Amino acid sequence: MKEYLGHSKNKYGIEEPLIDHLLEVAKLAEEFTSRWRNGLEGYATGMVHDLGKYSVLFQYVLRGKESNVDHATPGALAALKLNGVMGFAGGIAVEGHHGGLLSGAANELQNVDLKEGFSKRGKKYSVFNYDQIIDLFKKDGGVVTTGINSDYPSLYKQKEYAAAMLYVRMLFSALVDADYLATEAHFKRTSDKYLYRDRGEQLSAEYVVEKLLQYVEKIRMESKADLKVKKMRDEIFSYCLKAGEREQGIYTLTAPTGTGKTLAMLAFAAVHAEKYKLDRIIFVLPYLNIIEQTASEYETILNGLAQKPYVLQDHSLVETTEGDFSKLMAENWDAPVIVTTTVKFFEGLFSNRSTVCRRLHNLTRAVVLFDEAQTMPRDLVLPTLATLSYLNKKYNTTVVFSTATQPAYDDISEKISKYAACGWKPEEIVPSELELFEKSKRVRVTWPEDLHSGMPWNEIATALINEAQVCSIVNLKKHAKTLFSILNNYDPDSTFHISTNMCPAHRLSVLASVKQRLSAQKPCRLVSTQCIEAGVNLDFPVLYRAMAPLEAIIQAAGRCNRDGRAKFGRCIVFNPLLDGKMYPTSEYEHASNIVKRLLLEKGQLDIYSPDIIREYYKLLFEDIHVPDRLKESLEILDFEGVARNYRWIDNNNANLLVPYDDEKELFNKLAQEARENGINKAWERQARIISVGAWVKKGGQLYDIVEPVFFANSMAYKRKEESGWYILLDDKAYSKKIGLDPESGNIETIA
Repeated sequence: MKEYLGHSKNKYGIEEPLIDHLLEVAKLAEEFTSRWRNGLEGYATGMVHDLGKYSVLFQYVLRGKESNVDHATPGALAALKLNGVMGFAGGIAVEGHHGGLLSGAANELQNVDLKEGFSKRGKKYSVFNYDQIIDLFKKDGGVVTTGINSDYPSLYKQKEYAAAMLYVRMLFSALVDADYLATEAHFKRTSDKYLYRDRGEQLSAEYVVEKLLQYVEKIRMESKADLKVKKMRDEIFSYCLKAGEREQGIYTLTAPTGTGKTLAMLAFAAVHAEKYKLDRIIFVLPYLNIIEQTASEYETILNGLAQKPYVLQDHSLVETTEGDFSKLMAENWDAPVIVTTTVKFFEGLFSNRSTVCRRLHNLTRAVVLFDEAQTMPRDLVLPTLATLSYLNKKYNTTVVFSTATQPAYDDISEKISKYAACGWKPEEIVPSELELFEKSKRVRVTWPEDLHSGMPWNEIATALINEAQVCSIVNLKKHAKTLFSILNNYDPDSTFHISTNMCPAHRLSVLASVKQRLSAQKPCRLVSTQCIEAGVNLDFPVLYRAMAPLEAIIQAAGRCNRDGRAKFGRCIVFNPLLDGKMYPTSEYEHASNIVKRLLLEKGQLDIYSPDIIREYYKLLFEDIHVPDRLKESLEILDFEGVARNYRWIDNNNANLLVPYDDEKELFNKLAQEARENGINKAWERQARIISVGAWVKKGGQLYDIVEPVFFANSMAYKRKEESGWYILLDDKAYSKKIGLDPESGNIETIA
């Protein structure tokens, strides 16, 4: 038995010699990084990652006699010792492989002195001399790996901050996934042979194309859409099939709402993956309601392709159990088709944590498709596009941005190139000669005559009452409640409300009722916030939209005359009477003011004109920049700082478990489990369907009618560590009509 161990005995009494663990991790890391032609760098990084375990102090850790020992930093310094500047990326990855990536700045790691005794994280170094662990490694039969080539030094020198950081994260991802897999295989084995988990199913792109064509033919026969709409959907699908043969690169798919982009994207991806022998197809969508619809459709198409799961859904509403193969696949995205959220995708792409970054290496040799691409926060555009551009250039990943309102990101390519030299130079999939937007004119928009004054809610309500079937979309939940209350007093049976004050189960139930009434030609008046603007298949003859950013107005119009049953639907844009806060964020207000500016200049705006959309985005991006804190973190290659400051959404809100009537049994069950045992990830996944996001303020009335719940881990539960979850105790604070009711308590909900 070797003197130095990598891990303690497993439950079968099998020890793991450290040299064996290093070899296993090195081989896996080499396999992963070979996909972007850096196999030797991956192998070298894997071989040094645990060199710090060649110490008496760390061996005491394995025997339970020591704790709080840093074995990673000595291994990181060994990477620099063996390969100089070419070992920087590997050293940074090794330093962070347990506690997370710290800094990518050259002097940070170079200036570490092991003789100081303690690391940045307050842990004792396992050794004081990295030469010592290299010597012990050699005596243990290890062979040092030198002569590697790394792109990191040149990216660092050229100040391509986003590209340099992605380079480290991808190597880090390969290392930590290899480490997790090899460690898991040791603890599962019953003999000297490592027992690895089954790999995910391999992508059979040819078969995906075949199944997709069969499915499209079926729904074409069943569709009740207007012939003109059907023809447009067929044209887009056909062009996407052909475009899949084009070179790997960055593409845009710009097509009107309701023209079948969901299936067309899959067509492009499948043909593209078949031609270039790619490993996976990844769909990134902004809203959970879109994800559920899209994933369900893709699962229907690909059902029966394999014994293992073919489509992996990785988002907060997915329910998995311990030992479920989908749960294992989600850890490193080891699946042929993945459907996830923009928040999960991008905050992972800019993370510094090993558990989150673990999946990133599986973005290589993939087609990544972003639906509703216009939803990207403006202050994150530059580093995000720079990172995606380098992902395409270095890692053989094709990127597609799909939307009806394609942002003019190519106009800011020069600004993007400051973070990654490749900039942003997409190609459009659908040719302009098709004139899709001209052909898809199904709605006539009426703009407000006076942009300086607003309509009172009573006047708006009167206009809605005069329509048998109408939808009104407003910007704030308080506006939705005000307008709904007036309409509800007039005709409660035909009036409906949707906002994120309602839990997902509640919203789905209301949508089902609305669709049923629309189909049956019964009176139906829906008041909603922006949450129905994307991915919700509604078809109203008339739609009212409060003044908003142009992309929001266009998305809203997509809920009007969607299937082209009438010659034209009517979309009326209105200015509500000023009443305090009018928009959810300052960015939203800024974009809305640009629409007003264009209206003042032009009188009317054609929402089907690509030129108008492009002009709008040019104005929107005139003063685009990176926020100071994020910019500073990027420019000093501070992985922790970037992860902290790169945020798509505000995470300070609490999650409220609400007593929605139709799911009262589930509410009672989850409330009891939380009180008796605390909560875990499985509990959270079940709870999402009956939860609402809200601020919980100390001293407010809401604080008095909610009960905090705590994590299930025994120590955490004893310490009463906050989980961010609360149980709503007052049934009256959750209404059957509007969900969480701010008037029932001092509830400040998320705008």
